Amino acid sequence: EQGMAGQGAPASAAPAAMPYIQPAAEASPPAVSPPVAPQAAPSFGGRTFPAAGTFQEPTPGAPAPAPSQTQLRKERERAADKDFLDKDAIRMEIQVPAGSGGMIVGKKAAQIQKFRQECGAKVAVKPDHPDGDTSLKVVVIEGSAPNVRSALKMLAETLTMWELNDDRAGKHPKGRDHWTDYVEQQAPADGEMMPARLEGGSEAEAVPATDRSCRLELTIPVAAAGMVVGKQGKTIKNIKLRSGASVWLAPEPLASDPSRKAITLTGSAAQVAAARESVLEVMFGWLRNAPDEEGGGRDATEAHARSLVTEKYSTPRALPAAKKHTPPPPAAKAEEKDLSDKIEIGSVEISAGVTKVEIFVTVAAAAMIIGKKGLMLKLLQTKSKAKIQLDQDAMTDGRKRVVLEGTMEAVHNAQKQVSDIVAACDDSKYEEQAKRRSETEEGKKTAFDTEKKKAATAKATQDSAQREAVREAEREEKRREDDEARVLAKKAKIAADQEEKRKLAAKVAANPFMFLKGSDDEESEEEEEEEEEEVAVKEAAPSGKSKRKKKGRPGLAPAPEPEAPENPRAGVRAAAPGGGGVRSASVVSEESQEEEDASEEDGERKIGLDRLLHTMHAELDPVETARKFGKEETVASQEPALLRLDVGSLSRRGVSHANEDRLAILEFTDLLSEGALAALLLDSRSRSMPFFAVFDGHGGGAVSEMASKQLAGNVASALEEILTAEGQVGKAATEQLPRAFEKGFQDTEEQAVAMHATGDRSGACALAMVMCENGGEYMLHVANLGDCRAIVARRDTNVHPAKIVPVHLTADHRATVQTERSRIEAAGGEVKDKRALGDLIPSRTLGDIKTKNKCPGAVSAAPEMTTHILTEEDSTIIVASDGLWDDMKVPKVMELLLKHPTPDTAAHAIATAVIKKYGAKNTKPNDDLTIIAVNLQWP
Repeated sequence: EQGMAGQGAPASAAPAAMPYIQPAAEASPPAVSPPVAPQAAPSFGGRTFPAAGTFQEPTPGAPAPAPSQTQLRKERERAADKDFLDKDAIRMEIQVPAGSGGMIVGKKAAQIQKFRQECGAKVAVKPDHPDGDTSLKVVVIEGSAPNVRSALKMLAETLTMWELNDDRAGKHPKGRDHWTDYVEQQAPADGEMMPARLEGGSEAEAVPATDRSCRLELTIPVAAAGMVVGKQGKTIKNIKLRSGASVWLAPEPLASDPSRKAITLTGSAAQVAAARESVLEVMFGWLRNAPDEEGGGRDATEAHARSLVTEKYSTPRALPAAKKHTPPPPAAKAEEKDLSDKIEIGSVEISAGVTKVEIFVTVAAAAMIIGKKGLMLKLLQTKSKAKIQLDQDAMTDGRKRVVLEGTMEAVHNAQKQVSDIVAACDDSKYEEQAKRRSETEEGKKTAFDTEKKKAATAKATQDSAQREAVREAEREEKRREDDEARVLAKKAKIAADQEEKRKLAAKVAANPFMFLKGSDDEESEEEEEEEEEEVAVKEAAPSGKSKRKKKGRPGLAPAPEPEAPENPRAGVRAAAPGGGGVRSASVVSEESQEEEDASEEDGERKIGLDRLLHTMHAELDPVETARKFGKEETVASQEPALLRLDVGSLSRRGVSHANEDRLAILEFTDLLSEGALAALLLDSRSRSMPFFAVFDGHGGGAVSEMASKQLAGNVASALEEILTAEGQVGKAATEQLPRAFEKGFQDTEEQAVAMHATGDRSGACALAMVMCENGGEYMLHVANLGDCRAIVARRDTNVHPAKIVPVHLTADHRATVQTERSRIEAAGGEVKDKRALGDLIPSRTLGDIKTKNKCPGAVSAAPEMTTHILTEEDSTIIVASDGLWDDMKVPKVMELLLKHPTPDTAAHAIATAVIKKYGAKNTKPNDDLTIIAVNLQWP
């Protein structure tokens, strides 16, 4: 207390490169006050604290014995304040530098709460100075005499801490003594203190009487207080700015009338009058917007609003003029070293006699503070008697945080010692050493990683060699087992052949004329039994070549002589149902070419195989159709004949589900109006425009069924709209077909979206084309969506014998194709497990709305358009779903087209070849298959 009272001169600033926490006086301990004689009343800075009204100094009582000086002092304070505590609290105002307001309030009002918790006093900072002085702030302290005394001490300490953090204080802060004296000079003298509350509950405005000659106290309804304050205090701030007066609204209602609040206006007479009018205007506005209040609403009058406000004039008490805070100019010393780039003061906290300072130093300085094995840190703590803590990790700016905690004197000493260490620290030398250490560690790590990689490589090589040796041993064992199996199978086959010959010889010996008998029933039964035996033998035998020889079988065909039929194979073919023998004769096993006898036996066995293929084909519910285009004569009969088309189609299901594929073969001109048809065929000699489409459904057949019925009509409607809008005729009109296809596909997709809304989840790939003729030139317009394909088989006249080569009209739209993958990724999607968005193999479809909704644009319904001009070398057009192209190579398809000149037989042969491929594996095809074959009959 002696130090805070300013009895000694302020200590001189320490010659250091940063601000220190300066203790008040060297002779006085900062934590414990020296024993003093009992006083008649509590004091601060030599002044007593009177109560509200008249204050009489109490007679000091006899001091009670106490075990310690602290208890004696508290007993004296309680005796001195006995009379005061029974009265109202007192209130005073202290002017402080404007920059210190933030530290007095604290982050989220933490310091204000600390005043209340530790001192028991209510402390507030007024937002504006009554005189409009921007360099000062007014701190209001309210409470009992002991609480106000404690709050004044804490305020002086807070100002000391603020000065340490204020850049304007320079390197020579004034210290605690200065701020104790600063606060003391503003404390009112005896008899000049004001009570905390005046009549009506409004707070007194403590301003100099010379500056504030008038004060008006208004009382308003509590309901109107919010309107006066405004949103975020904007209304009351505007009143202050416009009038220049100080306006203060009491936070609590009046004690005498809880339904009203007090507003205090302070300033010159003109300022108070202007502020009064502004408050009355706000009251009138509030009343007009308060229909629930008596006399409120739209019919409210200004006179009624004024009647709700009561007024009371009074003269404010004067306060002694406070000293303005003028920071001293920084003292410059040539010998001082600037450490601002090495050390920085952070936050400063004072609580219950414990000071906590946060500083930031470089990493090199932090290493020196810690010292080898922490010895320097322990030494600093022992000398300064302060607790020193360093953060383990550096901050983002490369500095480390150091926290000093203890009494003010201990923290001061620790801070000085830390500054000396920072001044002696050579950051460049530390960084160079750290760099060398880092390079050494990096070299060691690199060498370790290299050795580790070498060891891993050697181990991997050894493991690979061991695995290869194991695989080679397994392959050798497998070859040995295969050789043994082939030998056993060959022996079994020889034994079966011998048994067959023995049975045949026995039959011939029993009846030499058996081949001339016409017992159809017996022949049919024996034939079926033998064919079943042959199929079983072929399935059970390995893939070795057959060498069994037969001259004929009884009952299969009549022969002139039993010993030598003219042509046993001719009789076999005639017995095959549905011409199966003819088709199987063209497919000769590559493994039956070693000798003629084995070839003849394989030809006989194909009777059973063809029947099996026919049965398998029938089980898959095939639907085969045939149609012709171009039979009509030309418009002008004298012109030469035109191209004719023979069309054959086949569609069958997969083994495990109903057929989801659909196709469409129709005359496109039947869908057009007469006007559109006349414009389209103006330059055409033919009135035919064949339309072909294949729809590969998946997830159900609803979308493919809808598209097979609606797509052609949608394209025709789109074409008519284009021709009507743009007026093209002839060849220019046919050139609009690609645009019509795009619009038709778009309309079909919208219909699929409507089906999805009703619960359908299916989708379909689609390939459609239309043929048109202009001026003798035949053109195909192809629209592709998905992985169906269209190929033109073209005769190659440059080779002999003649063969056909494929001309691809479409490209597959699958997620594995790079162009489609790039398009999907550009739309924000991804290809997962070779599927678009992890769901679909094709990347363009109709329907599949659920998948498309995951990433709009990734799976598209926009077709790719191509145009092909037909020539006389083009013989066949083949359009098929992926049920063909996934199971059969294109050259094999061309070979079958060459062998089967008619489209219906070609489609049947291709479908049968697919089944045969699966039959060799003892399985059946799972995917649906749809084929359209179009033979071009050139004139």
